[in-house]
Amino acid sequence: IIATNLDVYDGEGNLVMEKTTYENGKELILKELDSIDNDYVKHSFNGHEYAIFDVSMTWSEGKVYCEKIGGHLATVTSQDEQDFINKNLVEKTSTKRQFWLGSYFSDSNTWKSITGEKWEYVNWAPGEPTGGQNYLTVLGTYYSDCGMWLDNPNNGTGSPWTLAETGFICEWDNYRNGIETFEYDGHYY
Repeated sequence: IIATNLDVYDGEGNLVMEKTTYENGKELILKELDSIDNDYVKHSFNGHEYAIFDVSMTWSEGKVYCEKIGGHLATVTSQDEQDFINKNLVEKTSTKRQFWLGSYFSDSNTWKSITGEKWEYVNWAPGEPTGGQNYLTVLGTYYSDCGMWLDNPNNGTGSPWTLAETGFICEWDNYRNGIETFEYDGHYY
């Protein structure tokens, strides 16, 4: 995918909006940066950090935003990680009904992680995936299926609610106590 980026600045040189145009002519406009709380709280688990954003964006916009702040949409690869996200992030917010995660249904008719991690662990809600809705969300506290997964279209409107009720979760890899690390032979340095 070829993309061009346009950053919009105010008269004082402050970045206020980012826009990306793709080769197919579609535009992705990130929300005004002032509308996003930059004082998000990161929660650490197993060498990764996570933050939840109660900001309504499409899956593509959430993906780009997480990348702009040095992370990616969260990818869940185990029950332990899912439990951590449920307890420390999803169950602590009540403003959104669902949150984007970093997996999608690919052209090869399989679910894939945006990080390239092997797709083995799943946590689908009953009756899911429904098919034809190619992006992964986790349910919020409004439902008895809190923490379970749904498939949704990029604009978040494939479920009974709207994009306004959809947030996202970012993840940063290789962090210990807020310090970037690297892993070698099962140890972090």
